[in-house]
Amino acid sequence: TTPDGKNHNIYGPAIIEYRPDGTISHVEYRKNGQLHREHKPAATRYHPNGVQLYIRHYINDQLHNEYGPAVTFYYPNGAIAYIAYYINDRRHNENGPAVTYYNLKGTISSTKYYQYGKLHNENGPAVTRYHLNGTISSTEYWINNEIVGNL
Repeated sequence: TTPDGKNHNIYGPAIIEYRPDGTISHVEYRKNGQLHREHKPAATRYHPNGVQLYIRHYINDQLHNEYGPAVTFYYPNGAIAYIAYYINDRRHNENGPAVTYYNLKGTISSTKYYQYGKLHNENGPAVTRYHLNGTISSTEYWINNEIVGNL
């Protein structure tokens, strides 16, 4: 903790919360009170069964990861439920969807393309939803956060 009471630890987690049964519930890395950790998750929460619920990457209290998803949520069985790419607290991915949702079977249920926090894809649909069998159920075309068409 800093002299002004902010959670701070440059050598390890600033906060570790435990459940009454002694299992870890939540871990946070903080610098001067802000969620912050370079190249690794700054916040991790666990399901009661010990499986990760989510991992989040932060720089200076902003969701941020230049090298992969900044947010990953997991189902209690450990399968990925959701991934999202963020730069400076805005959904952003220049190389594919910024958000991908998965169903319990592990197949993609929807994708969303964002540029600098705005729904945007100049090369196809910005939003695509899928049936459980993997076929497309609907699409939406967006440019600079304005819908320009859907199917």
